[in-house]
This record gives sequence, C-alpha cells and structure tokens, in this order.
Amino acid sequence: MSTGGRSKIMAALWILLFSSAACPQTVLQPWDNPCYREKVEPNLELKVKQHLTGELKDQSGAPFVQSRILLRRFRDKEKFTTFKEVFTDDEGRYDFGMVRPGKYRFLPSPSRAFKQPKQVHCIEGKTCKLNLVLEANPTDQAFVNCPIQ
Repeated sequence: MSTGGRSKIMAALWILLFSSAACPQTVLQPWDNPCYREKVEPNLELKVKQHLTGELKDQSGAPFVQSRILLRRFRDKEKFTTFKEVFTDDEGRYDFGMVRPGKYRFLPSPSRAFKQPKQVHCIEGKTCKLNLVLEANPTDQAFVNCPIQ
C-alpha cells in the first residue's frame, strides 16, 4: 500500500474516532436534578438537653479518623440548618457537647459513600452515646451525586 493510501485510511480513522467522541451533551435543568426531589426527615429527636457523644467505625471495625460529622436542626417542612459540626479524633470518637431538645438530622458520614442512619435513638439521661458502624452505600442510588442533606 502506498504512503498516500495509508494517509487516507489514517485520516478516515481519525474522523471516525473523533466524530464518535463528539457526542451531544445533555444539559440538566434544575428541575431535572434528582437532588431537589430527595425527601429528608429528622433522624434524631432529643426530648431533654443531653451531652451527645459517640464513636464512629466502618464495617471492618476501623475508626473514621478526622471525619466530619454534622448535626442539623429541623426547622420546618424538610428544612434543616447546620447546628453543629465536629470531627472525629484518631480513634473515631466525637463529642457535640450539650445539645438542646429538638428534632435533628444527624449525618455521621461526610459523603454518600456510606449510608446515613435512618433513625438513631437516645435514652433520656445526661448523656446520649451514639456508637455507630456505618455500612458502605451502593453507588447506583438515585441521589449518589447529590450533596448530603
């Protein structure tokens, strides 16, 4: 095959390669974003003022080290505001200090890589100790790319 013939074949291959790579892109409108459809509810209710503390580990028993934990206070109809934010220590322990009564969204995982607890319960008393083991979350969930709420 001549050099000119090879050049034409290479040119045709390049066109084929780049024309298939240049696919049209879909633009998601805000109303198409599944994040806006996610329903979130309080998962922790404190009846009395309590010292909220605990330990956070994964399924293998390894502690979450220097991991962010959020406590959001329930306002009204699916609206929460960040109440407190803490980080675990090197052993996976955390401490929110004294927390007043109310409904909260307790978010121990900093990402959707782990399942957020549906409900956590505190027994009335001076201290509420929440020792949790977080499970890995499947990556094919509808809200996998959404921020944690």
